[in-house]
Amino acid sequence: MGTGKTVILLNLESLYESLYDAMNQFYVKFGEDRYVDLGLGTHRVKCRVHNDFRLIVVADKQAVYKRFPIPLINRLEKHFLSTTTMLTSDKLSIAKRLDTWAHDFAHIRLNPGQTNGSTFDVQDAFIDYCSDTPALIVANISSSVTKQDYQDEKEWENRVLELSQDALLACAVPDAILRLPGSVLCDPEDPYDSAQRIGYKYNFEQNHRSLAEYIKCEIKLDQEKKNNNGILAQVTTHSRLLLPWQDLSEVAKVLNLQPRKLRQNCLFLQEFETENQFTEKIREFFMDTSSDDQMMIIQCEGEIKHTNLIECSRYIVQNERNEVFDNGETDHKFSRHVVFIIQLPRFAGSCSHSLLGGKWRSVHIDEIRSPHAESPDTSAFEDRPLGAIFESRRIEDSPRLVNTVALLISCVHAATASVEDVEGNRKRKRVKMLLRLLKSEDDVAKLTFANVIKARICQLLKERDERIGHSAAQWLCNEAMCSEKIQINGTFRRTVWQKLKTVVTPILAEVIAFADKDDNLDILTSPQGSWKHQLWLEILRNPQLAVMTYDDFLSPINHLPREIVPVLSTSNICYDFPFFWVVKTYIDRVLQSGIATKATGANVLEYKFKQLLQQSEISEMCVMDDNHPYYDEIVSCYFTDFLRNMLRTTDSEDKYMNVIRKAITSAAFANFITNKAKDKSSFVMSVADIHVTYHNLHTRLQYLEQIVKIFPAAVDLSLEVENEMVIDVYSLLKLLENLEKTQLSEYEKRTHFVSMMHKARPIVEKMHESERQSKELYGNKSQQYIADSRNLWKKLCVVKSFVDHLCPDTNVGNENAKKIVHLLKAFDKHKIGSTGALKVVETVLKMANKVAQEKYFRLGNNECRFCTEAVTEPVILPCDHVYCLKCVQPMFDQLLQRKCMCKKPVSEDFKIESTTKNKENVAAYTRFRRQCNSFFMEYISLYCFTDEQPPEMKLIERLMSHVTLQTGDKVETKRPSPFSEESVDQTPVVRSFVLQLLLRYSDNNVRTSLQDYLSKTGNVVKTEQDILEFSSLSIQCIEDALYNKVVKIDSNSKLSIIHDAILIIEKAIQFRLEEPDLVNIDQLEHIASVRFGLTVTAEVMYQYCSSNPQRNQSGQQYMQYVWRLMEVAKTYCEKCDSSLPRDFLLKQLCRRYGSDCLQSIIHDQRGTEWLLPADLIVELEVPDRYIICGNDYRKIRQVIIELVKSSSDDKFIHKTIEVNTTYS
Repeated sequence: MGTGKTVILLNLESLYESLYDAMNQFYVKFGEDRYVDLGLGTHRVKCRVHNDFRLIVVADKQAVYKRFPIPLINRLEKHFLSTTTMLTSDKLSIAKRLDTWAHDFAHIRLNPGQTNGSTFDVQDAFIDYCSDTPALIVANISSSVTKQDYQDEKEWENRVLELSQDALLACAVPDAILRLPGSVLCDPEDPYDSAQRIGYKYNFEQNHRSLAEYIKCEIKLDQEKKNNNGILAQVTTHSRLLLPWQDLSEVAKVLNLQPRKLRQNCLFLQEFETENQFTEKIREFFMDTSSDDQMMIIQCEGEIKHTNLIECSRYIVQNERNEVFDNGETDHKFSRHVVFIIQLPRFAGSCSHSLLGGKWRSVHIDEIRSPHAESPDTSAFEDRPLGAIFESRRIEDSPRLVNTVALLISCVHAATASVEDVEGNRKRKRVKMLLRLLKSEDDVAKLTFANVIKARICQLLKERDERIGHSAAQWLCNEAMCSEKIQINGTFRRTVWQKLKTVVTPILAEVIAFADKDDNLDILTSPQGSWKHQLWLEILRNPQLAVMTYDDFLSPINHLPREIVPVLSTSNICYDFPFFWVVKTYIDRVLQSGIATKATGANVLEYKFKQLLQQSEISEMCVMDDNHPYYDEIVSCYFTDFLRNMLRTTDSEDKYMNVIRKAITSAAFANFITNKAKDKSSFVMSVADIHVTYHNLHTRLQYLEQIVKIFPAAVDLSLEVENEMVIDVYSLLKLLENLEKTQLSEYEKRTHFVSMMHKARPIVEKMHESERQSKELYGNKSQQYIADSRNLWKKLCVVKSFVDHLCPDTNVGNENAKKIVHLLKAFDKHKIGSTGALKVVETVLKMANKVAQEKYFRLGNNECRFCTEAVTEPVILPCDHVYCLKCVQPMFDQLLQRKCMCKKPVSEDFKIESTTKNKENVAAYTRFRRQCNSFFMEYISLYCFTDEQPPEMKLIERLMSHVTLQTGDKVETKRPSPFSEESVDQTPVVRSFVLQLLLRYSDNNVRTSLQDYLSKTGNVVKTEQDILEFSSLSIQCIEDALYNKVVKIDSNSKLSIIHDAILIIEKAIQFRLEEPDLVNIDQLEHIASVRFGLTVTAEVMYQYCSSNPQRNQSGQQYMQYVWRLMEVAKTYCEKCDSSLPRDFLLKQLCRRYGSDCLQSIIHDQRGTEWLLPADLIVELEVPDRYIICGNDYRKIRQVIIELVKSSSDDKFIHKTIEVNTTYS
């Protein structure tokens, strides 16, 4: 103050309160001198002030308004200075153009919906941009560009503007570069041209990809300018600051510096407590005379509280550098570079570090580290969809491409966390296996786990890109539009990496869930060169085998990738064969393709199947290569898993599974011997043999599995491999033999026997039917076992029926159970259903009946001594004889006089009554007899009429004797029963089921017996109604038997039915009915056959003469049969003396298909007019379902038509009364 010099204060807010009087110009004069009080701590001193003294305080405008006290601001003479106010008009014009360019650069033309709700301003595009920034840049650039070097001023202005734009571009963020196509700066018609030029300059000319590349480029430019002092640069970044060891070593390598010295010269501003410490360190760096280039890196967090610290330290560096180099204190032949790295928070306006001028170079590098595995160069992703990016090769081939293996490794934990096991938890184990496999050798020329996973994910990403459409390549620009994601992740490079992880993680989770089904990943623990390891990778690599599509991964609700991915399992079975379920499903699909080619026959199907397999995706794999050194082991492993899958067992050493293995091997070996005349020793089991054999025998194997569930001991585990498969039929026979040995003396054992029979019935009947329909699948030995089991099963069914009907939990039931042994012995001697077997059944029933009589009646007789019929209301005399109440009452006095028929006396006080106990005994005995008859009828229907051949004559005669009763000259019918005392049938013949059974056959012996039976019963039938009922039953039975016979011959061909109908009607045309007789079997058969033929004719007429669509879908031969059938039907109806056949045909058409079809048939113009008379056809303009009622109906209808046409009400009423009187 006393010297008169001007004092400038900058960033010294702590002194401003002490200079209160000086700033307020509150002076005290002593003579010619002026003095002012200065506050120094707790006391004040006076200081002389020269007249020329001036005090200037320099401060930022915002700092003044925020931190300066109001009184202090009021004391100062305020002047606002900016770079803009210091520019000339031409430079100011350039600054305005630069500002417009910057705003156009940042402003996005797209709608808010297209920018994910984010809006951007110029501060989001350029670091620390303010209103003074364009002027500062223009001032700095114009000072180094002289106008004399250019022809005119406009060219100079353009050059300054271009260099200013480059300087401002150096401070741009990378996401702003990617938003350029949607900015106002670019031409809407071709936005990518300008964007690509600016992007190329930003990434490659200015080298914003990493700090090392930028410094290397700047050093090279200085060397070209022969500037050996070194560079001064301030680098702002949003990434983490450099670490001394890992990061600095990489920088030193790129810049060819000594890593140890670079680490020593890496400073953090916050580690210095005083300015002197920092100054000494800087001076030491510049004073070092080492014979190599050196660089000092000064790092600091760019928070607002550090703003002054950074500016001060920058001033110290420049001041010390000037003292060393400009003053020539040392003789440096090598450069000394200083780089400030300032870490900025990721939000606009967070700090203020003004763009520097002069010797300082300002640049923003979003990520200061070089691109690496987890931080790829984003410039390589522009206009490339994710699927194309994932096709990148190893990172060493091109550092700009993403390291997909590193990406997969980074996604493993998140992907595994979203994979959920149905049972148990394999997350930790799964993570360890995946990391180990992915970190193994990554060689694109080899088949490795990492390469296979990359290939499948690449395929799925391409499907995702196709689903998205043309916008899939703009994903990087979309990420740049989302400011929230960038703020969360810090740098744009990390944002892109996180985007890649977000997309890849759910897809990787789906691949993991697919690959680890049934713990399939555990197979990769085998040695890397083993066949299991290689086959595992080959299968997963093939998209035709391991089918995975991106659409399958999407939730059906929101159509987004699933958050939770379940790992499917097959009944907790862990297979040893790689991707067993995939291979099995694919081979089954190939097998179905062979079946679809209509390759019939086991041998033809096997040939076609193996031919298709050789053309399939697995043809080149080791599972199909019989020359592979481990082929037997491969097939054995697959065979084991195949059986475990079939049997749902987790034990690979299961004894039952080994039995099934032997069974399939036996069948495959038998097929090999049959098809190829080779040595048996040359047989080698293949995967194709396993599938073909199982396809041919899977029904038999399922039967075997059901037998084992019923009776596990039925399977003989010691059964050796034979030339045919017999294990199933042999086990069936063992099951039935075990049932035959069951002791039935106790009720509990009988209940268990019946329960076992119910369980065994479905499987036994299915196996017998399967052998009958597919004999080619059963060898000679198997057919013999089936024949033995069929006979044994019939015996057991008879025993079960006997137990059900006659062996309840009573004393009578226990006694009857002892008779079963007689049945079994008889069935060993006689064929079931034969006459001898029937006699034994009758004998056993009579023995059981005798036991019941003795149980329920003391003398064993249930017949009344008077009427010799079964007792209804029993009265038991003291002598234990049984009489009917209605017989005893009128004769009681005679009993008292002459005693009973047994001569025993009857007391006078004896009451004639039917007691409750007597009634219960009679009811119990009646139920027993009913059960006996029911068993007898069931035995006859099931075992005497089972074969296609009719029963033998002796059996027929014996059966007829059970339904007729000869009493003198009188013949009566009775219920079918083995007991001769069975009561007479009050409704004869009509309810006789024996007649229905016999009517199935057309054998001469049967016909003779039936005719004899009908002749006898014809005398019994008295009324006309009984005759009609009897005839109707007979005709219906014959007709049903005829239809069943035709269907049984060929159930799938209507042609055979039509053919038989033609023959039947042709035969009926030749038949001459001499005298009608409804009890004549020939006439009944004739009527039934004609009804059958006309029924078929009605169906054919409806299908092919009406407007039914089936008429145009049949072959020529079929249609010939159709017209032939209608022709013979017409001939029969015309030659028949009665109109009944034609009426029957019309009724069939109307009842089955409606009367509307009749008109279509009549007007078909195909020769069907004969169905109705000509005059009736004319009147069929309107369908009338009652037209077949005859002439009376037609006359009534004509009268009504005339009355309706008449306009007279009186005439209508009169005619109506006349019609009612005539036809009533």
